[in-house]
Amino acid sequence: SPAPLRYFQFNSILKALLLTLGFSLSESESLLVPSQYMDFLSLLINTAQMTIKLPQRRVDKMLSRLRGALTSTPSLKQLMSILGSRVPLYTTPYSALIPLL
Repeated sequence: SPAPLRYFQFNSILKALLLTLGFSLSESESLLVPSQYMDFLSLLINTAQMTIKLPQRRVDKMLSRLRGALTSTPSLKQLMSILGSRVPLYTTPYSALIPLL
Protein backbone atom coordinates (compact mmCIF):
# COMPACT_ATOMS: atom_id res chain seq x y z
CA SER A 1 0.00 0.00 0.00
CA PRO A 2 1.27 3.53 -0.73
CA ALA A 3 0.83 4.90 2.84
CA PRO A 4 3.60 2.82 4.50
CA LEU A 5 5.95 3.61 1.61
CA ARG A 6 5.28 7.35 1.96
CA TYR A 7 5.82 7.09 5.71
CA PHE A 8 9.17 5.33 5.20
CA GLN A 9 10.26 7.97 2.67
CA PHE A 10 9.20 10.83 4.96
CA ASN A 11 10.96 9.22 7.92
CA SER A 12 14.20 8.87 5.93
CA ILE A 13 14.05 12.46 4.68
CA LEU A 14 13.32 13.81 8.16
CA LYS A 15 16.21 11.90 9.74
CA ALA A 16 18.59 13.12 7.01
CA LEU A 17 17.40 16.71 7.46
CA LEU A 18 17.83 16.63 11.25
CA LEU A 19 21.32 15.15 10.92
CA THR A 20 22.24 17.78 8.29
CA LEU A 21 21.07 20.52 10.66
CA GLY A 22 23.39 19.18 13.36
CA PHE A 23 20.95 17.27 15.54
CA SER A 24 22.07 13.97 17.02
CA LEU A 25 19.54 11.17 16.93
CA SER A 26 19.39 8.27 19.35
CA GLU A 27 17.83 5.33 17.54
CA SER A 28 17.20 3.50 20.83
CA GLU A 29 15.23 6.46 22.23
CA SER A 30 13.45 7.45 19.02
CA LEU A 31 9.91 6.43 18.24
CA LEU A 32 10.10 5.75 14.52
CA VAL A 33 6.53 4.59 13.98
CA PRO A 34 3.39 6.71 14.39
CA SER A 35 1.77 6.30 17.77
CA GLN A 36 -1.14 7.89 19.61
CA TYR A 37 -0.01 6.64 23.01
CA MET A 38 3.39 6.89 24.68
CA ASP A 39 5.19 7.16 28.00
CA PHE A 40 7.19 10.41 27.98
CA LEU A 41 9.02 11.81 31.02
CA SER A 42 6.99 9.49 33.28
CA LEU A 43 3.71 10.78 31.88
CA LEU A 44 1.25 8.71 29.86
CA ILE A 45 0.32 10.75 26.79
CA ASN A 46 -2.68 9.79 24.66
CA THR A 47 -3.07 12.06 21.63
CA ALA A 48 -6.22 10.29 20.44
CA GLN A 49 -8.07 11.23 23.65
CA MET A 50 -5.96 14.36 24.26
CA THR A 51 -5.06 13.25 27.80
CA ILE A 52 -1.95 13.21 29.97
CA LYS A 53 -1.98 10.95 33.01
CA LEU A 54 0.36 9.92 35.78
CA PRO A 55 1.23 6.22 35.77
CA GLN A 56 -0.50 4.28 38.57
CA ARG A 57 2.85 3.58 40.28
CA ARG A 58 3.42 7.34 40.65
CA VAL A 59 -0.12 7.89 41.94
CA ASP A 60 0.38 5.11 44.50
CA LYS A 61 3.72 6.56 45.60
CA MET A 62 2.22 10.04 46.00
CA LEU A 63 -0.73 8.69 48.01
CA SER A 64 1.66 6.78 50.27
CA ARG A 65 3.65 9.94 50.92
CA LEU A 66 0.48 11.91 51.65
CA ARG A 67 -0.77 9.27 54.09
CA GLY A 68 2.60 9.33 55.85
CA ALA A 69 2.50 13.11 56.12
CA LEU A 70 -1.04 13.04 57.55
CA THR A 71 -0.09 10.71 60.40
CA SER A 72 2.37 13.20 61.89
CA THR A 73 3.58 16.77 61.53
CA PRO A 74 5.56 16.67 58.29
CA SER A 75 8.94 18.29 57.97
CA LEU A 76 9.71 20.69 55.16
CA LYS A 77 11.75 17.92 53.55
CA GLN A 78 8.72 15.58 53.61
CA LEU A 79 6.52 18.29 52.10
CA MET A 80 9.05 18.85 49.33
CA SER A 81 9.13 15.10 48.73
CA ILE A 82 5.34 15.06 48.36
CA LEU A 83 5.44 18.03 45.97
CA GLY A 84 8.04 16.24 43.91
CA SER A 85 11.77 16.33 43.57
CA ARG A 86 11.47 18.24 40.28
CA VAL A 87 10.23 21.36 42.08
CA PRO A 88 13.27 23.52 42.93
CA LEU A 89 13.33 24.85 46.49
CA TYR A 90 13.65 28.45 45.35
CA THR A 91 10.39 28.32 43.36
CA THR A 92 8.30 26.83 46.16
CA PRO A 93 5.98 29.37 47.77
CA TYR A 94 7.00 28.81 51.40
CA SER A 95 4.22 31.08 52.62
CA ALA A 96 1.76 28.50 51.26
CA LEU A 97 3.54 25.69 53.13
CA ILE A 98 3.77 27.37 56.55
CA PRO A 99 0.10 26.78 57.50
CA LEU A 100 0.66 23.07 56.88
CA LEU A 101 3.49 22.87 59.45
